[in-house]
Amino acid sequence: MMGAQTCHLITESFRRNSAGDREKALQVMLQVLQSCDHPAPDMFCLCGRIYKDIFLDSDCKDDASRDSAIEWYRKGFALQPSLYSGINLAVLLIVAGQQFETSMELRKIGVRLNSLLGRKGSLEKMNNYWDVGQFFSVSMLANDVGKAVQAAERLFRLKPAVWYLRSLVQNLLLIQRFKKPIIEHSPRQERLNFWLDIIFEATNEVTNGLRFPVRNTKS
Repeated sequence: MMGAQTCHLITESFRRNSAGDREKALQVMLQVLQSCDHPAPDMFCLCGRIYKDIFLDSDCKDDASRDSAIEWYRKGFALQPSLYSGINLAVLLIVAGQQFETSMELRKIGVRLNSLLGRKGSLEKMNNYWDVGQFFSVSMLANDVGKAVQAAERLFRLKPAVWYLRSLVQNLLLIQRFKKPIIEHSPRQERLNFWLDIIFEATNEVTNGLRFPVRNTKS
């Protein structure tokens, strides 16, 4: 198990997000893993998260960090499958050029994610924004517009913390940017676009008042 001092160092590094903090946190984690006989899945995922953040900071150009993030999330998912590790692994595999239509690994991850999500119960009974956000992410990965709309509406009612929305938006933006799109011109697609705008705007810092997208219901 990681000591309290180690956890504090890593937490403070993420909180400050100053130059070099992620690299320091990564160095600590790699040292801990080298001396740990039975690492927990969360330890692998934390390394994945650090590499993923470094990749995002590079404007998605640092392929080496992307591939390292994939390997660490893959280890965590293999050791103990979870929605968190599986969603991040799937998103990064898509960023690396894989697609559900042609990737056996992605299809297996998708099946496992649906199974894990099913254990959470129906969307209507979910009262935790973590669960709803994961339902939303899985629906976006599956191109299930109807379920994505329902999840977005549910998420809005739960009033999640802005820091959580920022984390969610990272994956949503990567999915939109790299996933092979399915073109659909329909009222439900318009509703999804509306809710995506709401979520994206909620994570932006606005100095001149609050701005909210407005959906035109007449069209």
